[in-house]
Amino acid sequence: MVSTNNLPEWLEDKFKDAEKLYEGDLSTIYYATSISKQEPVIVKEIRAVKPENYQNLSNFMKKLETLKHPNILPIREIFTNPKELLIAITYPKATSLEEILNERGSILDLDLVTLFSQLLEVLIFAHKQGIPHNSIKPQNVFIEQETCRLADWYPCMTFQSSPAPLLNSTSLMKKSTRTITVSQISYLSPEILDSETSLDYEKSDLYALGLVGLRALGMTEKEVRELSLVPSKYYDQELNDLDNKLPRAPKNLTEFLRTLLQRDPALRPTLSQALNSLAFLRGSFSSQFSYTLMNFEGYYGGIDKFGAMINNAIGK
Repeated sequence: MVSTNNLPEWLEDKFKDAEKLYEGDLSTIYYATSISKQEPVIVKEIRAVKPENYQNLSNFMKKLETLKHPNILPIREIFTNPKELLIAITYPKATSLEEILNERGSILDLDLVTLFSQLLEVLIFAHKQGIPHNSIKPQNVFIEQETCRLADWYPCMTFQSSPAPLLNSTSLMKKSTRTITVSQISYLSPEILDSETSLDYEKSDLYALGLVGLRALGMTEKEVRELSLVPSKYYDQELNDLDNKLPRAPKNLTEFLRTLLQRDPALRPTLSQALNSLAFLRGSFSSQFSYTLMNFEGYYGGIDKFGAMINNAIGK
């Protein structure tokens, strides 16, 4: 039962002024004000579905709470409801890349390079701690002035046909069946969709990052999803056609994304190799401009004029 505060009853005494943003198979997301901290937050209520998944999910969230990095949107609070197998976590309120793309359709090339540099750095950090992301998509990338922050890390994915997918407590690096929710499909690597393939989570996160890059440069989510689902025999042809699908994007940037999107994980770079390539790529743009990610209002206030300057500088 949802209250007039637009929140489940068990969270009513913890938040106020709630607005539901999204409801999916595993979770519901709200904007609200934390009563204890007196600040606006993002609230994510997660359904563990089975008792055995609840403890695994709770432990993972507590571990994630200790993961501190400038490019990780920090968990502010964790609330648990063992009786109903529910966990709620809060993040500081921020603007998602999805919101920006829904408004603008795409972002500037140099903006994408800045964003990817920060995302690759935080993924290298997290993977060294043994924590892959498993759910990289524009909805989980947040922009705060000059900083990009990643949120909503998944502990593991299992695949099954049930309408209410389960979180699996299996070790991350083992082959297993995988649960995939509808919202994730557009940004998943082919090996995650193939339940018989062992996963290299670093390469899988890289593939998802490549898909986010295509979306950020102007492809629709439908086009991104279709690329992930292209049969293997046509896949290379689709990758080679990216220049035609993204005619405004610099060729070297498209080629960089193409390396992340190789069907065979062994052909993709490591996270560190991708970051080094991106540093070289950034140097190929005009050195007279230095563009940083701005807050949502400032982004729109100056983007058209600045975008024209950048496009002129790189010869568009």
